[in-house]
Amino acid sequence: MKTLRILILVAMAWALYALAASVAHAQATAAGRHAAAQLEVRRIKANELLPAARLVLDGGLREFNWTREESLDYLVQYIGLTEAEARRELTAAEQRARAGAGRGAR
Repeated sequence: MKTLRILILVAMAWALYALAASVAHAQATAAGRHAAAQLEVRRIKANELLPAARLVLDGGLREFNWTREESLDYLVQYIGLTEAEARRELTAAEQRARAGAGRGAR
């Protein structure tokens, strides 16, 4: 049952991620303005993608025993964070994992 919950959580997080990414791409394409589009992508990343990434990251650390390297790779490759941003997110995720279940993405 616990595995099913984590799979549902991961699926929900990826669905949110995909939706936000497609909206950002559509807005960037429609606007045709690179600077404005970049700002919109960063806003979406902060408001929608990062919470979804935290759900996946928390689940990966707790349920799938991701290493620090796997976690950092996920944040940099799939979310687009810089190495420094990824390290900060990973430190926060590790603190949430130590605090116990139920403290998920905030």
